[in-house]
Amino acid sequence: MLSELIERRYPIYAEADITIDSGDGPPDLTAARTIAVLATCPRALAPPGAETGA
Repeated sequence: MLSELIERRYPIYAEADITIDSGDGPPDLTAARTIAVLATCPRALAPPGAETGA
């Protein structure tokens, strides 16, 4: 079952603008990594609807 999920999800994951390695560390470390990566991503810093002009 897990292999089926991986097969279906990985192509979608490959289209991601960013990825976060959650690793085996504590949640605080994953949160810090996420914040650091998002801070460098212009799309993440844009207000909602800015891309579509909505």
